[in-house]
This record gives sequence, structure tokens and C-alpha cells, in this order.
Amino acid sequence: MENTLSVISAEVVNRVFVFALALPICLFAYGRLIPRLSPASKILASIALLAQGLAAGFALGLLPLQSNMFWLWDLQRKYNIPSTLASTQLALVGSLALGAARLLRERPPWQSLYLAAAGIIFLFMALDEYYALHEQIQNWKRYYLALGATLVVAALLVAMRSPRRAWIWYFCFAIGLAIAGSGAVFIELLPVSCGAMGILHLEGCINFALWEESLEFLGVWLAMLAILGMFTDALPTPNTRIRHLLIAAPVVWLLSLALNSLVPQLESLLLAQPASIEYETKINLRGYRIDSAAGQVRLYIASKRGKIEGLGYTLDLVDADSGEALASQSQGAAPHSRYWMLEPGALLLYPQWMQIKLPALPPSGRAYWIVLTLWHKAEETQAPLPVLSSDHPLLSDTEVILAEYVAPPVSP
Repeated sequence: MENTLSVISAEVVNRVFVFALALPICLFAYGRLIPRLSPASKILASIALLAQGLAAGFALGLLPLQSNMFWLWDLQRKYNIPSTLASTQLALVGSLALGAARLLRERPPWQSLYLAAAGIIFLFMALDEYYALHEQIQNWKRYYLALGATLVVAALLVAMRSPRRAWIWYFCFAIGLAIAGSGAVFIELLPVSCGAMGILHLEGCINFALWEESLEFLGVWLAMLAILGMFTDALPTPNTRIRHLLIAAPVVWLLSLALNSLVPQLESLLLAQPASIEYETKINLRGYRIDSAAGQVRLYIASKRGKIEGLGYTLDLVDADSGEALASQSQGAAPHSRYWMLEPGALLLYPQWMQIKLPALPPSGRAYWIVLTLWHKAEETQAPLPVLSSDHPLLSDTEVILAEYVAPPVSP
């Protein structure tokens, strides 16, 4: 008799994994941990879990969502609601750890020292979660794994030298870190699973991004409960000001992410000279700011995320009469911007800064042009980008005259 494979949707497998992971953690938390918290801490923990549940519900397709809005909840994307939630939760853990370290300063110093160090690390991780700072670090997983293991071991050592009632919080913190770390480091190592799996035949492929994010979310949530527990032990009946600070902390972080993303736009609107220059590959110059006396130039380049990789620019100081370039400087574009709810295909503003060296003692009253060229690095050469349209005069089909610089009179 031939073996028959049971057909199951990969989407169902993803849902089963998330529920199988979340259910025991939530039962343990609400049975053993949350009853020990102060009322304000209970509210904060429940709101955080509810937010996670909504994110998981949309990502798993359990809640209705228009297809053109899925990017807002897609766990595989950055700069949307799940990444904002994850960053905010990490920042909350970091803030609470620093607060608990201050409240515990009259107890054995190693407790305060550990919590202060954990708080700083979690605040950095909150920034990294949203802005992907680790992408600039080679072998970042190795460093994160070592850092996480150090925090776990240190938590257990501190627990052994702490009052017995505090053990559960340190153990919970260590378990939360271990769960989150396994999601961040190890899940990505799993091979893509499609088709046959033993006696099962998958329709579609297992979305390990859901597994990874679920482990990270719930692990950090356990760590948050642990810090809230330490906070409650240190201050069982917080005053109104402390309760308000507990609730305000995540709101402040959310506002800081949103406002930070507006800085380049506000800067370009209020401080820059507007420009409308379009290059090939849909790269645009939206504005610039020039300090001729100091030789400083700031550009505001708009591009889709990722398009600016390999982009560079050159600024030339050209004699308006002879056309001779008297000074020139090139550098690669900095691929960093500030994101907030980044819709697929959206243009981002990338501020760039350059110091251009002016010629020594130019003739008084001599006119020079500040000329911009954008280029893409192709192997060992710089391939200039043609200008498709410009509201500024062109020196060639790749060179834009941004401004004229007139040398000031030379003092006697």
C-alpha cells in the first residue's frame, strides 16, 4: 500500500507555530508573573501584548486587511508598524532597566550595575531594530550572540546573589533574552521549507520571518515583564508621577521616531535652496545649501531606498571665463536617511555634506561656478549620470551649475 501524504497549507503551519509558542508563554506570564506587578505595570504589559497580537493577526492573515495595506504589517519589511512596535518595546525595556537601576541603588551595587548596562544595551538595540545599524557591521550575529550570552550568564549570576524573591525576575529576563536571541540569530539559518516534509506535503513555503519575529517579540516581552517586576519590587506603590512616566515612555519613543524622520524634510524646506533636477535611475536633487566662504555644500538627494548604493558625487569649482576646473572633490554618497512608515517605492531624502577646498587667494571679483556631477561607481570607474531635466543651467549633459561664487576682495 502506497504512503499518502497529508496536504497542509504552509500558512496553517505558520499559525500553529505562533500559537504554540505564544500560548504557554502567556499562560505562564498571566499565572505567575503579571499578578505580582503593580497596576500600572499590568496595564503596560497588557497593552504591549495586545499590540503584538494585532500585529501577528494581520501578518498571519487572521484579521481582514486590504492588500495594498499589507506593507504596513509585513514582518519581513522594515519601517512599518511591526518594526516600530519592536523598536518601542526594546526602548521600553531599556528605559525601565535604567529606572530600576536607579531605584535599586541602595541595594547591592551589582544589581544596579547590571540593570544600567542592560538598559543601555537595550536602548541601542531599539535604535538598531528600526534603523538596521548592524548592517554596517561585519559578522554582526557573532557579536550579538556573544553580547546576549553575556547578558544571560550575568543575569543568572546576579540572581544567585540577590534576594530569593528577585530570582524569578532574573530567570525570566534570562529566558526572554534566550528566546529573543534564538529568533534573531538561529531562525534565519533554517533552510526554506517547501513541498514534502515527512508525511506532510506543504502548499506554499513556511514563512520563517513569522517565526523569527514571533520569538523576538515574545522574548523581549518576557524581558519587559522581568524588568517591570524588578521595578515593582523596588517601588511597590509608585506615585502618580512615576505611573505617568511608565505610560509615557513608549509614547515618547514613538514620537521621537516620527519626528526624527521629518528632520531632513524640514531642513530642506526651511534652510535649503530649492532645486528640481532629475537624473537617470530616478534620482533627484531636491535642494542644496552652500556656504561659499567656508567651502561647505549640503545636498538633498531623493531616491528610492537601495538606489543610492554605489552613488557618488563630484563638486567642481569652475572658472566662469575659461571653463577650467580650479578645485574638485568627489566622494561616495552616504546611504543613510531617516525613515517612518516607509511605503514600498517611496522616495527618501538623503542629506549629503561635503567640504570643497577653495583655491588659495583667487583674484578679487573673479566669478566661479559650483558644478555638481552625480555618478555611479562601475568597477573602477565613475560613470556620470545624465541629467534628464533641470531648473538650473547645465554645463554639459551630466554637469549642473548649482551657483556662482564671486571671490571676495583680498584685504591689503
